[in-house]
Amino acid sequence: TQEALGRLNAPSSQSVLQLAFPQWDDDYRGVPNSIVRGGLFTASLTPKRRDIRDEKIASLSNYEVLYRGEELRQNDLSVWLAIVNLGRGRPLGDVIQFTGYRLIKDLKWRMHTESYQLIKDSIERLKFTSVKLSMLDKRSQYAGALIRDYSFEDIDERGNTCWMVRLEETIAKLFLSDTTTLIEWEERCKINKR
Repeated sequence: TQEALGRLNAPSSQSVLQLAFPQWDDDYRGVPNSIVRGGLFTASLTPKRRDIRDEKIASLSNYEVLYRGEELRQNDLSVWLAIVNLGRGRPLGDVIQFTGYRLIKDLKWRMHTESYQLIKDSIERLKFTSVKLSMLDKRSQYAGALIRDYSFEDIDERGNTCWMVRLEETIAKLFLSDTTTLIEWEERCKINKR
């Protein structure tokens, strides 16, 4: 953990998430325990999502999670993990550009207009959240949104229209190796968008 923190806190502004968690690849993706081992992302199937206001969310005994925003579900977690994976080799806080097609393909969802809209809705939900994650001993804490900002009409270096997302730089500290779980992506994708 100290080694990973040292790499993240290095004077270089070009630190990347992959430096904090080098075992991660496309088949096994990292997700912070404070996010995945609790009730932040529900398994609810009801059509209407709850509007949550500064509620304490069930979590591991050594974490405290406070949340404000529209209820997050498993498909939101899958979208967030796919985006984080796309940005894992980029400098922290840098723009992550991709197409909706690429994300749908990575998520193994059906190529359909509905899938594009579900991803857009999910990205918007992840932006307009307020999450406060802290260890009970207060030595580690993150407060902010799961996505800093986004655009669905960005232009890449070749002049093509693409989507853009940026993550908060400080969120990388949640991905330290002793507080992160590797998820087998093929198994995760079986959950699908519903």
